[in-house]
Amino acid sequence: MLRTPYHDPCCVIKIIQQNVYAFYVADALQLATAHIVGAKRFVTADKMLIRIAKKEGFDVIELAG
Repeated sequence: MLRTPYHDPCCVIKIIQQNVYAFYVADALQLATAHIVGAKRFVTADKMLIRIAKKEGFDVIELAG
């Protein structure tokens, strides 16, 4: 299996944090976990997280919040 930075949670958080300006660690962990497990979709009601997840390439399912 090809190893990418998305297999290392620390690298994923650093990659994600470099792509945005203001970001909570808990949100970074959610996105890192989604990347690590190979998720294609991301479900959230958080407007900022919706924007970031889309930027990270996820198909985002927006919940009413």
